Order: sequence, then structure tokens, then C-alpha cells
Amino acid sequence: MFKRRLYFITLLVVLSLVFIGNNSALADSQEIIRNFESNILVKEDSSVEIQETINYDFGLNQRHGILRYIPFRYPLEDKVLILDYQVLSVQDEEKNNVEHNVYEEGSNFVVKIGSSNELISGQKTYVIRYLLKGVVNYFDDHDELFWNVTGSNWQVPIEHSTVYFALDSFFDEASLDDFQAICYTGILGSKESNCQIEKALSARVISFEAFNLGPKEGLTITIAWPKGFTPETERQYIEGTKGKIIQPINLYTPSGEISLFGKFLFTLQYLLFLFPLVLLIFLFNLWWKKGRNPRAIRLIMAEYEAPENLSPAEAHIIITEGSINLGKMATATLIDLARRGYFIIKEEQKKVLFFKSTDWKFIKTDKQKSEDILNEYEKYLLDSVFEDQNEVYLSNLKKIFSSSKQKEMRKELEKAQVSLGKSLINKRLIPENPFVLTKKLKNWQVIIAILFLFISFFVGLCVGKPAFGLLITFGGFFAIIIIFSISIKIMPSLTDKGMEIKEKLKGFELFLKIAEKDRVKFHFSPQAHPEKFAEYLPYAILFGVEKEWAKLFKDINAAIPQWYQGVQGTNINSVIIASSIGNINSGINSSFFAVGSVAASGGSGFGSGGSVGGGFGGGGGGSW
Repeated sequence: MFKRRLYFITLLVVLSLVFIGNNSALADSQEIIRNFESNILVKEDSSVEIQETINYDFGLNQRHGILRYIPFRYPLEDKVLILDYQVLSVQDEEKNNVEHNVYEEGSNFVVKIGSSNELISGQKTYVIRYLLKGVVNYFDDHDELFWNVTGSNWQVPIEHSTVYFALDSFFDEASLDDFQAICYTGILGSKESNCQIEKALSARVISFEAFNLGPKEGLTITIAWPKGFTPETERQYIEGTKGKIIQPINLYTPSGEISLFGKFLFTLQYLLFLFPLVLLIFLFNLWWKKGRNPRAIRLIMAEYEAPENLSPAEAHIIITEGSINLGKMATATLIDLARRGYFIIKEEQKKVLFFKSTDWKFIKTDKQKSEDILNEYEKYLLDSVFEDQNEVYLSNLKKIFSSSKQKEMRKELEKAQVSLGKSLINKRLIPENPFVLTKKLKNWQVIIAILFLFISFFVGLCVGKPAFGLLITFGGFFAIIIIFSISIKIMPSLTDKGMEIKEKLKGFELFLKIAEKDRVKFHFSPQAHPEKFAEYLPYAILFGVEKEWAKLFKDINAAIPQWYQGVQGTNINSVIIASSIGNINSGINSSFFAVGSVAASGGSGFGSGGSVGGGFGGGGGGSW
């Protein structure tokens, strides 16, 4: 009964494109980094020298040069870490000095390379050398460099990236086997490790290599070595606003007895200590009365079709009981709208220089003017995709909206989601709207947690028991956050009729997972029902089994839907279509995460703290 994960994404930017192939490029500029090589040297004083060799292909575009953004300010909870940096040189591949300018912008120092009086195109190589102090982290059993090599803010793909970590002479007594290394690739926050690590014992070099990083993707590495080789250095911080500490109030009378106000504060402190337990009992009672499902789920039997009068978005709410994956729900709904004839997906291939890129065009049909009734969520998606256009490329849907536009889209999305909940209530499948319920609980979570934090902190300072006061303040605060988070996940529930629909959906999922060898058991012949591929595809996306479902129709040309058009002169099949849709769904989910730097706060790149962009370094760049 304890169910679900809830990723409550506040803003859905409808679709982002994940290019198929090993050489993807931006549709507008067609620029690409052919090779990004970084040579890293940790010096005896714990400073780190970086040499970046960037082979940038401008294509046919006329540009002045490139901009390289490198972070040096890292905001922490109550202060800002400032790294000491020095740009040593900027040269070309023949070691000739290149015109450049260094300035600070936000949290980055920027190396602007090139001349405003000269335009260039094609491939150019730039070699940037700079020195940083304060980027080595120190732990009880090892020292560590957690370094974002390429940065995750390049607007162009990176075809090939290599890193060479060479051991300086002061590491002579250390064995290369004593060095631990790990790497991460992908978008900001990714924990994927699509990279290779190699230790060259003779050269005493640790190398890393990654291929085909897309726009906004990067390579991050972590290297750890034994204590005793790199001395701890003092870091520079900008402290937050300093205020006077409140002095404990005198809570006793001249005779030595506790005053009335003192009794109130002591009593209040112990009540605050018990408050998380009281909250837990209250929310458990609320869940017991309103959040429990009426019964346990029964034995699942295979279902050969989806329940009637239930859209893919509504089915997703039922199957997850409110713990919604917005990206998956949007993808399934859009594919269902295309299947129903609202637009055509046309695959197009572009070739610039020696590489190709794939893009998809959405073409609106006349059915937009038909009497077919769309729910509010479907209308929201169509309006967000097409706006006032009849044709739109997927690559152009990844937009950076203004704050006012984001606020407007968030309101429209919330309104559309609430309408889905109302529809399910009218169908007597759920007792309460999960979107409204979740929003209420989240609002109360914020209000109660903040009030508790301020009140308990103030009472602790007045009473003058710092250890006990801190235990109550922070222990209680995190307890409240955890209790509400669990409640938000388990509170949405189903009616008895909703449980029946969920069981049918689980049975339908079982059918869609059908393997080649199990066809006879399910009495299903894809050759006899080629139209079922497209009809059931939105539900296969919801269940995450679109590739398994597509394999059954791979060699059946009749299964290729009319609403999907491949590149002219090429053959497509159901597996290729499902793979493209899978990439689109991944692009939707990966477009809405942002994480801060783990290394700046002293965190490690190993374990749960490691991910792309989590270390020092990073930034990005582009042409100008």
C-alpha cells in the first residue's frame, strides 16, 4: 500500500529533442566541438594547473572566436567560496599567442578568444592554460579532485573528450594503484558513466575518454589519492551578513525560582520536541480515513485492450495513484494525439559537412477544426507545441522562457492537470483530486516547517540550552519535511471502481510485455492485427515497454502508422519508431533538472554525491 515516487515538476517545457546518431549538432548553427582535451596537473602546493585544447568546428558560420566560461564563485548555505584563478596563456595549435580578453561575469570568469576585426569559419584549435587554487577537497582518509572537465553549458555537441591526469614528481612515492578514479557523462546531474578510464603505469597518467556528448552535456571526473601528498590550503570565503546573537533571557525571579514567562518557554520547548510525533499521528489518522485504498490489489490477469473511455494521461494517474511522471505522461498523450490525426510527425535528415543530424517536424492537420472533444490537458499540450504555427520542429521546442512566461505556463499546466483529476472523480475512479491534494499538502509542509524552524530557534536562544535547542530545531525541521514527503506520496487513493481499472491496466501492461515465445500463450498474432501497434503504443510508453511491444511488429510493413513519416528514401519499421519516441521521452525528463555544485561544499565525487556538473570547474561556452 505504501506506494510511489513523486517527482513534482513545476514547469513542463513540452518536448526536447535527443538526436539519433553519434554526431548530433544544433539545428541552427551546425557548430560542433570536434575534440575537447584537458591536461590536469596537481601541484605540490595543492594548486591545479589546467590546459584545455579545444578543437572547435564553426562549420560554414562566420564567427570571431569562442567564449569559455569557468566558474570561480560557488554559493554555499551561508557564504560564498571564491577560488583564486590566473589565466596563464591562450594559444593556437602551433603555440602562437591568440588575442583574448579575460573578464568576470556572474559566478564565472570568461576567456573571450578572438578578434572583433576578424571573421573565421571551419575548424580552429585553441589552447587555454589557467591555474586554480582551492579546488582540492580534503577528507579523513584521502584527498580528492572533483572536476567538471567540459562544463555542461556548451550550446554545441562535443564529439570527443579526453582528460589526462599526470602525476607530478612529488607523487613519486605513491603507486598508481593507490589512486581511485570515476567519471560521469550526460546532462547536469546525470550519474551515467559512458566513459572509459585507463591507468598508464609507465607514464604514470590516468586518462578518461568520452564520445558524443550532446548540447548541455558534459564530462566530470573524480580522482582520489592517499593523504600526505597535498597540503591543506586555506580557502577564501565571502561571509554572509553577520548579526548579533540573541543573548539568553533571564528566566528566573530574584528568589531563584523560574518566572512565569520562563515556565512558558520551557513548556513550549518540550511541546516543540513532541510536535513531529503529534504531526505524524495526525497525518497517519488522515491517511487511515481518506488515503487508504478500499482493498488490496487482486490477482492480475492479462487484458487484451485498454479500459474504455480512459485517456493515456488518466490511465497514468490511475496506475501510479497520483505519483506522476509528467514527461512520460506528456509523451504518451502527444503520440496518442498524433495517432488520432491531430498532427503528423515527419522525420527529416540534414547534412552539413561530414555529419548528419535528424530532426522531426510536427505538422498540424485539419482535425484541429473538427468536433472531436479534447480534454483540457490535451488542449494544453497542443497549444504549447504549435502556439500560432502550423508546423514546428522538435528542436525548436526547447525554449528558455522568461519568468513571466514560465509562470503563465505553470498556471496553465496546473489548470490542465486539475481538470484530469476532476474527470476521474466524475468517473468515480478516485475520491479526491490528487493534484489539489498534493498542492495543499506541499503548501502546509512549507508553512509548518518554516514556522517550526523560526519558533524553535527563537525559543532555544531564549532558554539558553544550545545543544538541546539545536536538536529540536533541526531534528524537528527535517522530521516534518520527511513526514510530509511520505504523506504526499501515499495520500492519493482510488475508489473500488478505480482499483478495478488499475487491475485491468496492470493486466494490459502484462499483455504489452508479451515476448515472441509467448505469443501462443496470449493467443495474439501481430500479422493479423498490425493496427494494434499504433493503437496501443501510447500505453506501452506509459508502462515503459514500447521497445518490447515494437519488436512484435518489426517485420510488418502494415504496422507503420500513417501519422509517422520517415526520411524519404529510407526504410523504417516499428522498432525505429519506438526508439525515436523513447529518445524523445528521455529528452523531456532530462530537460527539467538542475543541481548545484557538490564539490564546493566539500562533498565527494564518489558515492551518492557524484554526478555530472557536481564538482569544481564546468561552465561552458560557445562562439561569438
